[in-house]
This record gives sequence, C-alpha cells and structure tokens, in this order.
Amino acid sequence: MGVLDSYEARVAAGTLHSDERQRAVAATLDDLRVRLLADPPRRLGLFQRMRNGTPAGLYIWGSVGSGKSMLVDLFVTALDGVPARRLHFHDFMQQVHRALHSARQNRTGDPLALAAAQVCGGLRVLVLDEMEVRDIADAAILDRLFRAVFDAGTVLVTTSNAAPGDLYRDGLKRELFTPFIELIGQQCGVVKLAGPRDYRTGRGAKDSRLIYPLGAAARDFTSGWWDRLAQGAPRAETVRVQGRPLTLTTDGADLVRAAFHDLCDRPLGPADYLHLAQRTQWLVLEDIPKLGARQHDTARRFILLIDALYEARTGLVASADAPPDALCGDDENAFAFARVVSRLAEMTAPGWPS
Repeated sequence: MGVLDSYEARVAAGTLHSDERQRAVAATLDDLRVRLLADPPRRLGLFQRMRNGTPAGLYIWGSVGSGKSMLVDLFVTALDGVPARRLHFHDFMQQVHRALHSARQNRTGDPLALAAAQVCGGLRVLVLDEMEVRDIADAAILDRLFRAVFDAGTVLVTTSNAAPGDLYRDGLKRELFTPFIELIGQQCGVVKLAGPRDYRTGRGAKDSRLIYPLGAAARDFTSGWWDRLAQGAPRAETVRVQGRPLTLTTDGADLVRAAFHDLCDRPLGPADYLHLAQRTQWLVLEDIPKLGARQHDTARRFILLIDALYEARTGLVASADAPPDALCGDDENAFAFARVVSRLAEMTAPGWPS
C-alpha cells in the first residue's frame, strides 16, 4: 500500500483529519517511493546526480503539529523492502559523532567518509525527522558528511520546522554551514507543509496527564500516577552515559520519576536523554517551572528531553507551574519550544503511547 492509500485509509477510519496539504505531500512521497522501487541503487557522484535532473530526496518543512512526522512514517512503512532507516536527527548525529571518534582513533582513511559508511552503509533511503542544527560541531561537518552519504547512492528524506535557509540562522561561524544549505537545494526537493492547525493540541485535555499549577494537588496527581504505574518500590539506579553518572528513581523496571531540576538544570546532553528515553516506558516528570529569559541552556535541555521522549514514544506524566504555552520566556529558544508545546499536548493525552 502506498503512502497516499495509507493516508486515505486512516482518514476513512477516523484516526486522521482530512487535510489537502497533507494529502499533497503524501502524493509527493508516493512519487519518490515509485522512483525508488523502479530505480536500482547506484553510486553516483554529486555532479552526475545533478545532471540527471532528479532530486535525490525530499526536505519537508512546516509548522509544528502539521503532520510531517506522521507522513514520513507512512513513507517508511510503504517502502516494500527498500533498505531504509528512520532516525530522529539528534540520534543520527550522536551516532555520527561516535563513529567519527572511532574513525579518528583508528587513523585510517577519511574519518567523515568512514563515519558515513558506518551509520548509513547499505541504505537506499535515510529518513531523518526534525532536522535542527544548533551545535557548531554538527554545523561544521554536515556538508562533507552528506556529500559522502549522497555519493554512496543514499536518498535523504528529512523533516524540519524550518526552511533550509533558516537552519542554524545566526549560528557561530555559519559560513561553515552554508554549503550544506546549497547541497540540500541540489539534492532534495523542498516541500512546505503548512497549515493553520496543530493537530496535536486539543486532544483530550480533560483527561490530560499534565497538571498545573504546582502545589499540593499536583504532588498528589503525580504520586497517584506513580502508584498506578509502579511495579515495585522506588529505588535509585545510576547509569553512565559517555562517562557521566545519571542517577534515576525507578520502580526496578521501566518506570522513572524525576524532578525537572535533576534532568534539565544539570549539564546533560542528547546522549543522556536518548539513553533515558530508550530505557524508560513511562516518565513521571515533576515541577516544570516557568523558564526565564536568560535560562537558555535549561530551555534547550528541556527541548532535547521532550524530543527524545517523543521519538521513543515514552509515556509521560508531568506537573508544571503553568500551561505549556506559558512556560518559556526565552526568546532564543521560542521557535523550537513551540514544538515542545505541541508534543506535550500529544504525549499527555489519552491514547499516548499507542
């Protein structure tokens, strides 16, 4: 079943709202799917691919909650045996940096080419969700990294909340990054999925697992959910991620309870949050505060945490000092925080995780 057929089936079943913008992107993904099934993998250099006049893949961008992730998930399912891999962009870059570190230690060949081969070797299609570039360590290598990926014959399909030209805007040494923007334009068709509605919000607010404001009622709420979900008595569990200790309160299984301060006011990074999300079926996250204008790092960590939990489809119970759309006073992270607001609505609604 193709992407558009799968989309129409979900609309008919009532699990999706009919949306002409989503339908158009589904048809575009179907066109790419047909080309992939008809065209055997070939190693083509960048200029050969450009002369063919056919984009290697798709860059789908648009506002939060517009359905980008849902559509690329349908695309991956419809690939009918085509070697493909879907990753969140943060997870992908963590794997790249680990492979790059290993290649540099071995001191054989081009480290970036070796890292690309290790992470993407054998793939016909690489699907990356939520491309967002904030770190100069990522920005500086993306052009060379993806030239190696494309030269190996791998097709990129990616989603983002930003247009290619707005990635890493105002970033340090952005001139190192701009060749990647040009490469995306050469290798991917750029498709905008925009709409006035965020389909994640407004889901089952009455039965939400997010409570605000903070206080005795919020403490009783999160404690009640802990008692309901726990399979054993609370205990401390310490894990190490890239040498850093991370101590969690667990039920001895896959339920974790943590205060916002412990996860977002400490110097943790994507690897820590990815590890937490992968080992946790449910997280009870307590005492999310209103974030001030200068709490850039804390806001950024919270964004990374929610992204990791969302990608892993981790269940979430949370208490906060205010509704999600009133939590961030940090203008620097306001654009990315809109995704947190949207995802919190979905992740704390009945039916998540499904």
